[in-house]
Amino acid sequence: MQREKMFKRDEEEEGEEEKDEEDNSSLELLESPVSQHLWRATKVKDDDEMLLSPIQSGSTTPTNNLRVSNLMTPANSKLNSQVLVEKLLVVEAAQKETDPAVWSNDQLNYILSDMIRQIEIGRSCQERGSQRTEDLSTQDQLRLLHRKMDQSNPNVLFVRYLCFLSDRDYQGALDSLHQYHDVLSPRQGDCLSGNASSDGNSSTSRSAGSAGLHFRGSGIQYAALNLAGLQIVFDHCNAAQESIQEAIRVAQHHGDHICVAFALAWMIRINLKIGASKDDVLQLVGSCLDRAKELRLPALQVLATLTEVESDLMRYNTTRPEAVGTASQLVSHIFAAHAPAPRPIHIWSRLYATMQSIASISTPPSIFSNNGTRAMNALQAQVGAGSDSCGRFSGSGMDWVKSTEAILDTVWNLSGKVTLSTAAGWGLFGQRSLEKVFNRMHLLCYEDSASTGEIVQTVSRMAISNLAQTDKGEVVYVRALKFLVGLCEDESGAEKRRYLLDDMTFQRTLHYLFFLWALQRGEFMRGEVHLNAVLVLSPQGKDFLSYLEALMLKANLWTYVGDYTRSLELLEILESTCTELGFAHLHAQVLIAISRTRFQAAAPHAPFASLNVLLKSVDICRRHHYDLLLAEAHVVMAEIYIAMGKLQDAYSLLNDQMPLVMEHGTVSLRGECLLVLGKTMVASIKRLEEGANGSSSAAKNAIVTLRASAEMFMLVQNMRRLKEVCYMQSLVYNHMAHEAEQCSSESTSFCTRREEAAAIFLKRSSQLKRAAFLTVEPFFDLETSETIRRVIAYRLSEC
Repeated sequence: MQREKMFKRDEEEEGEEEKDEEDNSSLELLESPVSQHLWRATKVKDDDEMLLSPIQSGSTTPTNNLRVSNLMTPANSKLNSQVLVEKLLVVEAAQKETDPAVWSNDQLNYILSDMIRQIEIGRSCQERGSQRTEDLSTQDQLRLLHRKMDQSNPNVLFVRYLCFLSDRDYQGALDSLHQYHDVLSPRQGDCLSGNASSDGNSSTSRSAGSAGLHFRGSGIQYAALNLAGLQIVFDHCNAAQESIQEAIRVAQHHGDHICVAFALAWMIRINLKIGASKDDVLQLVGSCLDRAKELRLPALQVLATLTEVESDLMRYNTTRPEAVGTASQLVSHIFAAHAPAPRPIHIWSRLYATMQSIASISTPPSIFSNNGTRAMNALQAQVGAGSDSCGRFSGSGMDWVKSTEAILDTVWNLSGKVTLSTAAGWGLFGQRSLEKVFNRMHLLCYEDSASTGEIVQTVSRMAISNLAQTDKGEVVYVRALKFLVGLCEDESGAEKRRYLLDDMTFQRTLHYLFFLWALQRGEFMRGEVHLNAVLVLSPQGKDFLSYLEALMLKANLWTYVGDYTRSLELLEILESTCTELGFAHLHAQVLIAISRTRFQAAAPHAPFASLNVLLKSVDICRRHHYDLLLAEAHVVMAEIYIAMGKLQDAYSLLNDQMPLVMEHGTVSLRGECLLVLGKTMVASIKRLEEGANGSSSAAKNAIVTLRASAEMFMLVQNMRRLKEVCYMQSLVYNHMAHEAEQCSSESTSFCTRREEAAAIFLKRSSQLKRAAFLTVEPFFDLETSETIRRVIAYRLSEC
């Protein structure tokens, strides 16, 4: 009996121990529904321990003797931050030991990490906003968590900072940032490591928005660096430069080279915003690349290389001005593309090198060291954690890259940026089909990991690429606008991507397309309204290149109105600015616009004033392989040749560029090319009038070409060009009628078509007079998809 009692007592003690272990293990590993991290509740004792959470607090010490039972989350503990906060509202919930309301501070910190990811992405919250209006807001969740946790918890202060940042509250964000760094101790800086990879992911990107402009590290250098990030978001560029200089000085004093590397990356971002010269940008890029290679920061190295590629694509060196040809070289066969131009191999080789660097981030080493370092620490070294043997970085903010998902996010995000750069390269080189492929690839594959600015950049390029499509005979601007609106809706018509309509760049693209449409139709008052909106949405201090592009639109409007003097003055200012700062692509566009404006403003017998300017544009296009822009310059040059009487040179020039224009050019450029070719044929008919050989066939070819040109202009509703086409058609039909009368043939059909063309000419003239005074609609609004569709339908019904 005594033996049985001892056996029962031992069995009961073992049962109680197993029950305690099961209760503890239920809190051990939890799977986050938002970030899908595997989280360990225990406090990390060793720097070699594998960190699986992007945020960990050392302020509390839950049970340390926890046994790992499995890697799956118990069904009753799969709770997100919303559920947790709602349970905090119930006081009675705290009575149960296993209730989330009594979770440890570490567990609540992990909920905060999920909130950080939601706030930084931003899009998911906006998408759910219309569907879950009854849920608590992020500020309410934060207030309840702040009441539950330590009042000076750095994680809560950091989430509050992000909330103020997303609400564009500068003073609130500044106060929260100061409080965060005031309570952050150096040891907490090691544990509270932020997204170092995302810090770099947006530091050199022109369109990344405010995502990632913060660094989770302790010390004065990171306080100054985060202050600079806040000032960059609010476009306080001068103050941001001073803050970055302070961060660099303090970081160099403490030997924090990683902080210096990221500070240089953010300095590159500022220089791109204010429009610094290419030489200044590349000097910073070179310093950043050297430090990234030395510190083994491949993510930052990739981003700096992409910035270098972007500069080479769109700009040229200002310290070594490029040689420009002379007017004596203005011979058509020199500039015509008889054979495909050599591709800039160095651009693609560097893009390939970035993909190799990205692959090195995601590929773990096959052999690990024997000093107790875990496999994730080896991955950390590849991502760019430096060469410290113990894995500690003195508050440098790099610990978060030990997370498996952090590495995957970094790889995916960088791959998306390379795809964007590749699409931009193909677009500048005139390969619209390949540009469309890579833009579509980015939207389909990388939308979840991309920032809002990158998504807007992608969809804007895709919409503008619709200007080169002639499917279904629909007006190209209507198709492009409907494409943008369709992205904001789901199949049922409900708004799907509300964040797009709230984005400044997206709104600028909408107004840009409406402006082009109004300009083609001769609606100058409407066009001016859209132009003013584009100018407001392109502030000089936020994106200097977009500001210059908006000024060029203003010059184009003045040219269409006929105010050539003001247009030329503005274009000459833009030319000097582009020359000074090295904006090669925009410089070529401005030179083409100057040449076209001077040609239109010059007397018919003096077309030579625009030749030298056009020659400079052709030279820039040839040096930088802007093939499609070169074709546009050739169209203007061919029209000048016609005025000079060099019909054969003009004809050869157009025929050489016709395949590229018809395959990759916009519908408007195709119409211009066909119209100038038709003018060449009409001028050739007049030369053949006396000798009559071939005059009839030339007239028929001219009519066919002019009809094809009219079809292109109908797709863009270019009333001025359609009027000009009708005038040219009436001239050709008149010539054919006279020729038939001289040959004693039937001329009635030609006379009838001549009268029809003349009638349409008068109709277009009246339409242009009426269109010049049309104003925007009383219901005009671009805030919702429904109102945008209403504006599109109303303007379509006017024609």
